[in-house]
Amino acid sequence: MKKILYIIVFGAGLISCNNEDTYESIENNPPTIPVQIYPSDNLLCIDNKVTFEWEAASDPDGNELTYDVEIAKDRAFTEIEEVSEYIQGTSVTISLEKGIAYYWRIRAVDSYTFAGEYSAVNQFYVEGEGLSNYLPFAPLLVSPKMDVNITGDETTLQWNANDLDDENLMYDVYLATVNPPTTPIAENVMETSMTTSLESGVKYYWKVVVKDEKGGQTVGQVWSFSTE
Repeated sequence: MKKILYIIVFGAGLISCNNEDTYESIENNPPTIPVQIYPSDNLLCIDNKVTFEWEAASDPDGNELTYDVEIAKDRAFTEIEEVSEYIQGTSVTISLEKGIAYYWRIRAVDSYTFAGEYSAVNQFYVEGEGLSNYLPFAPLLVSPKMDVNITGDETTLQWNANDLDDENLMYDVYLATVNPPTTPIAENVMETSMTTSLESGVKYYWKVVVKDEKGGQTVGQVWSFSTE
């Protein structure tokens, strides 16, 4: 999406009761999306002082760029842990709590404060003192895609999840017409998909809770879709 900037141009040396400002419009294009380098996806960080690195973005209009880095404790970025803005260069070092799974993304901002889109989300874990079990990462949505319309009286819910301990994972699946869904329709599912019946003309909300062999669990974000 392009952004139109308006610059006020004053007539030099002209004083008049009828003097009007002239507005000049300048078309401004967003920067490209930066490419994350470190931490890479599913990385275990031994040190809680993490240096975030990325490849520089570019600006179609030749404007100077800075970067915004967001770090959260959930993939939906509702629990923001850290925000670093107006970073010059392609790295920043941030100290984080130990023993926690984090998610990070980045965007470029031009000199007119016009921000590009955020990058993909990378998940990583900061190792804790004497930690013997790492919680699973939050589940990833596969299908149905977010807010899609579905035709038919059933659909297959699909997701993915990762665990640094490489343990066998189980899943509790929640589905309802209220947000958030509170009652599971299936528990301790070993597969990463399940087929469920649907009613027509309804908006559904669903989420997955992933559990590891040592009792650790991570609650996924709420996804939604509608039926026709």
